[in-house]
Amino acid sequence: MYEVSKVSFNFSAAHTPLVILLTACFVNMIQSFSHTFAKPKAVKAVLLLSLSLSSVCSILMIPESGSQLDRFANQLICSLLLIASLGLCTLASNSFLNLQIFRGEVACLIQCSLIGFILMLLSSDIATLFLGLEFSFIALASLTGFIEPNRFNQEGALKYFILGSVATTFFIFGLAMLYASSGTIDLNELSLYMAKQQQSSLWGRIGVTAIILGFAFKLGLAPFHLWSPDTYESAPTLISAIMTIAYKLVFMSILIRIYKLGILEISTPWLQIASILAGVSIIFGHLLSLVQTSIKRALAYISTSESGYLAIALCSLSTANPQLHKTMMFYLLTYTLATILAFGILMRLEEQKKNNLGLDDLLGLAYSQPWYAFGLTVALLSLAGIPLTSGFVGKYLLFSSAYASGQMSILIVAAIGCCIALIYYFQIVATIYNPKSSKSTDEIKSNKSSLLQKGILAISCALIFLLGTIVPAKAFQIMAPMVKSDISKP
Repeated sequence: MYEVSKVSFNFSAAHTPLVILLTACFVNMIQSFSHTFAKPKAVKAVLLLSLSLSSVCSILMIPESGSQLDRFANQLICSLLLIASLGLCTLASNSFLNLQIFRGEVACLIQCSLIGFILMLLSSDIATLFLGLEFSFIALASLTGFIEPNRFNQEGALKYFILGSVATTFFIFGLAMLYASSGTIDLNELSLYMAKQQQSSLWGRIGVTAIILGFAFKLGLAPFHLWSPDTYESAPTLISAIMTIAYKLVFMSILIRIYKLGILEISTPWLQIASILAGVSIIFGHLLSLVQTSIKRALAYISTSESGYLAIALCSLSTANPQLHKTMMFYLLTYTLATILAFGILMRLEEQKKNNLGLDDLLGLAYSQPWYAFGLTVALLSLAGIPLTSGFVGKYLLFSSAYASGQMSILIVAAIGCCIALIYYFQIVATIYNPKSSKSTDEIKSNKSSLLQKGILAISCALIFLLGTIVPAKAFQIMAPMVKSDISKP
């Protein structure tokens, strides 16, 4: 006989960004029905204003005390997600206005996806966690095929919806098995129950396995990545960028959280599963990126590889490394900066070409638009982990954690993957700086970027260098409250 726990969602100051987004979502919904307030510039103003206010509130709500570790980590991730979304929406605003797709319902769906991710971060029970997952999933699936409805985009949306539904099925099945074994949906009560058990029950083990598979789908880990290439290529670049950033930020945060609560026990079987998924994702993602001609499709496979690198950190959770949480946060920050810079420049270049950019479209870009070429090069070098960039420091710290935990086999696989990645990254860089380009890049005309858009790209580029050279220690100092946890479970 199980007691049905109450779904707990107590309002606090940390939920202020959620309230702002919900209010703006309602306003945008009204704009979709109103002829007076439905002008694209008005929709853009409401969307960017809501993201700006929610970002500022989220930053101000980050606690200073290490005693509120979970809130500190969640609020930090929430702030990073909102700032990244604000930057990407600002960079995409010109193309959205030109294509007349800045409608109220589009802005409403973008905000709904962010509301879902924030709900997942702030949830204290598995019901709210699932509700946030569905909010974000349905909104992103709708945006993939709704903004520019054609057969290609709708095919990508359908693949994302079907395969994403399979992932959601695994996830909710795992949550149901945890409820069957413990009789509660509250995460803290579930943690206490798991702590009392000398050995996880059969239902608990099945539940944890299903949750890991669901997370593997959402993170795009191979061989559960089949939705990502088609979806990234068919979706508008803004939506692809939000997907690749949000899923990694939110789901890695949740994985760490449920581990710390003692719900996800890193024992030998789970460690082996995580290691296999990480190794296959790194090698498979980088190898397939070598044969891609579409830049966005290649970035989808690179995203699979990056998820594999993050899975290495999960393999290291079994070791009491007090720096591991900061390492994961720093790596997520470096990946977010490189993604904003790369996708932001792609959005700026795509404004004159309504189709996806291919590798040939970047021929001689350095001679027609040198600043875009430089920014894209910096983003690729950071993703490759080249010294003097933040990506190098992130990968170094990640590999150091794997070495400290004795994960030598996966470390060797990751090193091989990095070498394979260099081939594709330098192929793009060589194409950009090719002086013998017979194909003129005049097709991609010089776009007038606003001062704000130039500032976002310049700040992202500068932070990549600063975090890779001068201030990585300062970033660690900001995340200092995480050390006090010693990643110990209650």
